[in-house]
Amino acid sequence: MIAQKVAIVTGGSTGMGNAVAVDLAKQGWKLVILDINHEAGEKAASEIDGIFFKADVRSWKEQFSAFERTFNLFGRLDFVFGNAGKADVYDYFDLEGTNFSVDVPPNLEVLDINLTGASFTSLLALRAFRRNPDEIKDCLLVLTSSGAGIYPTPVQPFYAAAKHGIIGLARSMGQRHEEEGIRVCALVPGLVPTTIMPKEILDRTDKHLITPVSHIVTAINDMLNGKHTATVCEASVDQLFYRDQPPFPDEAQRRVILEVSRNMGADFKDAREKKAPN
Repeated sequence: MIAQKVAIVTGGSTGMGNAVAVDLAKQGWKLVILDINHEAGEKAASEIDGIFFKADVRSWKEQFSAFERTFNLFGRLDFVFGNAGKADVYDYFDLEGTNFSVDVPPNLEVLDINLTGASFTSLLALRAFRRNPDEIKDCLLVLTSSGAGIYPTPVQPFYAAAKHGIIGLARSMGQRHEEEGIRVCALVPGLVPTTIMPKEILDRTDKHLITPVSHIVTAINDMLNGKHTATVCEASVDQLFYRDQPPFPDEAQRRVILEVSRNMGADFKDAREKKAPN
């Protein structure tokens, strides 16, 4: 069993994902890059002596295969950065400009990539972490959310819905799997100059509002080297803010979440066992 730590980065050929991959490789990690862009992915992996697997995060089969191949190669997985994402490119909520009908539905690709794809990544990370050798006591999954995952973003409701979902996913998984030594956090970047952000928007934005890619690398290292879980790391310009869940408004809501909702796990298990063949 090799001692070298192993990480998977989705959307790792460019931008934040690539910067994190490069940094971890310099620290001695073995990096596996998952990306839909074959040419860019191969190039990025070759520059850090890493491995590239072509995968559309919307495809369960492609992600499953990539995670399986990674684990078969290295026998371990220490960190997953679920970073692949896409911004809205059309304003469906400007009803004067829409043309969908009963036969022309809206394109929900932004939900499929940012939330469904990240959900696939999360389940596969959990599956791999649970297969790790016993001596690996700490694993981390970080999912990229957005300021749109915390604050209302009126011009991008679908994107905001997906990114709010990421925060709910990270906080819930983090609480559920903490006792297993599996940590889960959400990353909320500020305005980072990557390809997901149109150049014209970056050009007209006050440069004091820009969060450099290097600060995202700092945020990831802070989460890797700390004990944070079930939380949100907001990386804005040059500062990090850890945002825990909002306080419960009253005792009733606290009990609903902590008692009623959590007891549903036993109900799910009972239902599964009842359906299992004798």
